[in-house]
Amino acid sequence: MGRQDEIAELFEPTLGAPVAWIADDDPEMVDVIVSQLHKRGFETVTFLDGDAIAEEIWRMIEEGGLEPPDVVVTDVSMPGSNGLDIVAMLQRAERHIPTIVITGNASSELRSEARRVGAADVFVKPFDVRKLASAIAASI
Repeated sequence: MGRQDEIAELFEPTLGAPVAWIADDDPEMVDVIVSQLHKRGFETVTFLDGDAIAEEIWRMIEEGGLEPPDVVVTDVSMPGSNGLDIVAMLQRAERHIPTIVITGNASSELRSEARRVGAADVFVKPFDVRKLASAIAASI
């Protein structure tokens, strides 16, 4: 069984439910976001580093991997590809997938850069996860 089959076996979306991909190297942050999204009827796929989500985006584009998500939430600073790379990759793919960036860096330069590469929104940690969940729901 290949990696794609393993992922597909773990992830069987509810028909019609919106799908969010969440990338953050902090498993506790991922769990909190996933919990809020599940309460709102979302299905989720999680990635704990930038390279894992970048690989899945590449597979989605080039090889027909997982179905495209309705929205992506990515941390900026994580091992492997950073969140801004992920946003830019999605923009180059021309899939029009709203992407929300989360970061511990409150600088206006980072927020501006995130928006410049195509982020729909930027949330600075610590943030109210309910507001993030609302922004995610509103982005699709």
